[in-house]
Amino acid sequence: MIVKTTYPIIVNSKRVSPKDYYLNIDGNNVAEVKAFQDWLDAKFPSGWATSSSGSKYIVGKKTANGYGSYRTQTQNAYATYGAEWEKSRATTPTPTPTPTPTPTPTPTADETKKDETKKDETKKDETKKDETKKDEVKVTKDDKGNTTTETKKADGTTTTVVTDKNGKVISKKESGMSKKLKMGLIIGGGVLVLGIIIFAITRGSKK
Repeated sequence: MIVKTTYPIIVNSKRVSPKDYYLNIDGNNVAEVKAFQDWLDAKFPSGWATSSSGSKYIVGKKTANGYGSYRTQTQNAYATYGAEWEKSRATTPTPTPTPTPTPTPTPTADETKKDETKKDETKKDETKKDETKKDEVKVTKDDKGNTTTETKKADGTTTTVVTDKNGKVISKKESGMSKKLKMGLIIGGGVLVLGIIIFAITRGSKK
């Protein structure tokens, strides 16, 4: 707080001349007075207090020099430099640190290998489950008592068997191609087409 006046005022029970005084400091607070004197010592290393002989000196943390006492010279120094000291000891708000994002760990070669092995095993299990699917069987009877048994196998082929009422096989028919056969035909066809292309190129180069 700054006290501005044109009349004499009382500071620490003493009448002082009419000037602006900073009354923020507590003269009875020894720690606060010492802090201000330490600041003066640092600001004026050649001395700021005046001895009886007229020479300048610093308090220098010596009780004999009035260290921690709010006497006349410290009061006069505060009247002159109090505002500057108050600004220097003003607390600056500590900025909130920005959280550092946690880096995503890079998988090691062993972890990558384990992941690929797991994927391969999953594919094998799915293939095995597909191959072990049960055949679908459908049984129907006609007016004559004949029984038609239609079996759809997992490989894609269908077998149809017709029997009479005594269980004698009247006819048997298979239709469709297995997955392996289809794959063989596709590969064989591709090889055949490739052979024809190579033959045509070779024959053309001989001409």
